[in-house]
Amino acid sequence: MEKKRNGSRRKEKFLHNLLAAVLWLCVLLPLILCIILFVKVGSLEKELKQVKEINAQAAPGSFEEELKTMALKAEKEEAAEEPGQNDAEGSEQKTETVKKEETKEETKPEENKVSVPSPASVYTDGKKHVYLTFDDGPSDHTLDILELLEDNGMTATFFCIGKTDEHSKEMYRRIVEGGHTLAMHSYSHDYGALYASAKSFKEDFYKIQSYFEEVTGVKPMYYRFPGGSSNTVSKVSMKKCIKFLTKQGVAYYDWNALNGDAEGKVYAVKDMLKRTMDGIKAYQCPVVLMHDTNAKERTLEMLPKLIKKLKKMDAVVEGIDENTPLVQHIKVTDVVK
Repeated sequence: MEKKRNGSRRKEKFLHNLLAAVLWLCVLLPLILCIILFVKVGSLEKELKQVKEINAQAAPGSFEEELKTMALKAEKEEAAEEPGQNDAEGSEQKTETVKKEETKEETKPEENKVSVPSPASVYTDGKKHVYLTFDDGPSDHTLDILELLEDNGMTATFFCIGKTDEHSKEMYRRIVEGGHTLAMHSYSHDYGALYASAKSFKEDFYKIQSYFEEVTGVKPMYYRFPGGSSNTVSKVSMKKCIKFLTKQGVAYYDWNALNGDAEGKVYAVKDMLKRTMDGIKAYQCPVVLMHDTNAKERTLEMLPKLIKKLKKMDAVVEGIDENTPLVQHIKVTDVVK
């Protein structure tokens, strides 16, 4: 009888302990989960802040407002006019603007002039000339982009950074051999290191230019500032960087159209395509910003659709060269007098 009572007590004690453990688990588990979620949210907020900073650098607010205004205007004109009329009128307006600027320039000393190709000197064929540009490459997608462009008789500009793996070296050579423009986007693409001082900017420039020439045999003469010429993160005056590039005989290009693939927001392909086309329609000389990294799969997915639209509008799609009108957020003519 006593043995039976002892067994019953042990059973009750076990159930009591089990119940207590379950109760503690019910209290502690939510607490542990809350702590984990709190840490995770903090980490995500930090990443989101970094993405917003990069987005602000890559697409300045003033440019975004300008693009929206111009795109809306282009859509209204396109709906009201016959196909091809936009380009002709835009060309006439640009020609008048160029003539006024040339008259104004005549009063300046010859040595103070900076050579700037004008749209009137380029668009003699009456067609829209589109400059597709890809930043941050090479990547796993570079070859696919090159083959897609070449299959359609188009060339583009690749603003690349310094990568020393064999695939990247092959892509640099492939860009040049395919008739595309291999351009510089800094060696490191490290904003803190690149823009720390005038000296660090110059050293990075010499490094990327000599590296590309060593790999391809061609000296690159076009540059895109990480974050654009109007970025606000540089510790060194961007005017100093611009003056330095000009002394090297190097032209820098920003953009006036973009697909939004570097804004920390995942656009549907159709929305990305619409955004790109809005920018292309808004300007006589659209320089389109896109990115060539492993993470930009949607850009690669959008590209065939974009090419189809460009072919339909009979646009000339080509790489930046010495005849390409300058597209700059901070104009070189405002810096180099």
